[in-house]
Amino acid sequence: HVFQRKAVTHRMAGAQRAGSLRERRATLLVVVVCAIIALFHGGASVGGFTAPRRSIAAVTMARASPSAARVPEPGSVDPGPEPESTRLPGVRRDLVSRIGQVPSGLVDESEALEKSAFPIPAEDLIALTKAHLADQDLANGTNADWFADDFRFVAPVVGPFGKDEYIKALSTFELRKAFPDISSNYHHFRVDPFEPNRVWFSIKFTATNTGPILGRPATGKAVESPVQAHSYTFNERGEITKQTIGYVLDKETGNTGGLGGAFGLFYAIGYGLPFPEAQPWTPSPLYGALMGINKFVLGVLKPT
Repeated sequence: HVFQRKAVTHRMAGAQRAGSLRERRATLLVVVVCAIIALFHGGASVGGFTAPRRSIAAVTMARASPSAARVPEPGSVDPGPEPESTRLPGVRRDLVSRIGQVPSGLVDESEALEKSAFPIPAEDLIALTKAHLADQDLANGTNADWFADDFRFVAPVVGPFGKDEYIKALSTFELRKAFPDISSNYHHFRVDPFEPNRVWFSIKFTATNTGPILGRPATGKAVESPVQAHSYTFNERGEITKQTIGYVLDKETGNTGGLGGAFGLFYAIGYGLPFPEAQPWTPSPLYGALMGINKFVLGVLKPT
């Protein structure tokens, strides 16, 4: 009987151990399943387990690109942190996946400028441009000592003017009196990689007409121009040989009718000058008719 009781006790203990082992395995299986579910639900908590978002990103990127999760070899350059799978959450995934593609014909601007034989470095050309603009504000636009003898002024429909002609033209329009609060909002200064002695920059006029202009009273109207491209071209002495202004980048913005320069300022306050070049662009009768015919033909041929 003693031996029988011991055998029974031994079998019961073995059964308890086996049951405990099965319970632990079952618990471990539940945890693993919950972890996997949470992993693919963006780190949501499932069954009390929350997968870290870093792990989600790593697994997702590894599936998309085997090299993304690769550990750098000793001595190699660490590419930095892996990109997050949640990048640009509001953007279509197929578009996000294309980020990093480079168009053919893309110019390496730094390389192009390094090959330049022009003696003034790009950063100094930009500094000269900003210095000229500062002097221009102080001198009300008449800081002619910056201009080379062969200086030319060119705008979309005005010019080219030589140095003397341009200085005389500036005195015709006293814009500071008409728009005392005018701001050019200069931005985006860069050196042209194809003309390394030329600096391009952008402006966007904002102003209020609180003074008389062209012999007419102030209107009190506000002006907001489209963004316009301007440029200065320099010689080796740091003098300006060419100035371009007023090239509108988007005619649908602002309230100047798509016009740049002074023409846009005048039009916005209701004092547009009385010739076509100082008015918003309209198609010629011939061009308008051709565009109408083209639109009709495309409409007829449009597949249904």
